[in-house]
Amino acid sequence: MRNEVRNHMTIQEAARKAHELGTGIYRASEMESRTYIVPTNTCACCIVAGMQKERPNARWQPQLNDLLADDWVVYGRLGDELRQEVKNAD
Repeated sequence: MRNEVRNHMTIQEAARKAHELGTGIYRASEMESRTYIVPTNTCACCIVAGMQKERPNARWQPQLNDLLADDWVVYGRLGDELRQEVKNAD
């Protein structure tokens, strides 16, 4: 994938960096799912988005193993189209 920050991190570290960069996060061990999470402070909470430009879904519900994992990666910059869909999910 292009434009990745490849360091593995905890979810807190990854969410903070993604917020700074305006991007999303994903688990390296779950890469085959081709989805990533966009953490927000909106009523949509954490948005699940597809790397194949599927329509985003609001309110990701993590499992305990997701919260405890240290293999989170920050995904590359969001395109303008996806950014607009994220705003519309509010």
